[in-house]
Parts: sequence; C-alpha cells; structure tokens
Amino acid sequence: MTVLFPISLGVMFYYSLGERGAFGEVLPVAENLGLQQYALLFVPREASVPEAIW
Repeated sequence: MTVLFPISLGVMFYYSLGERGAFGEVLPVAENLGLQQYALLFVPREASVPEAIW
C-alpha cells in the first residue's frame, strides 16, 4: 500500500498536466508542465484574480 498509492498519485498528477491528443493519448506539452493548469481551475483565462474571487 505504501508503494502503490504514491505511484498511482504520481500517474494521476502526470496525466493532469498533459494535454489530450487527437487519439485520446496524453501529450506532455512544455507550456503545461507547471501548476498553471491547476490555477485555471480557480481563475479562468479571461478573468482576473479579483474577478475570480468575487
């Protein structure tokens, strides 16, 4: 359990940073290899931070 759980979390984290390709595969894109993907969950691209908080 102490080995498989962190491995599965790591795989999910890797897939969450990727971008979906044409055939459904996950492609690691250089501009997506950061936490900005998670920031988009809370602040959309067209909104500023104060607008997202409101």
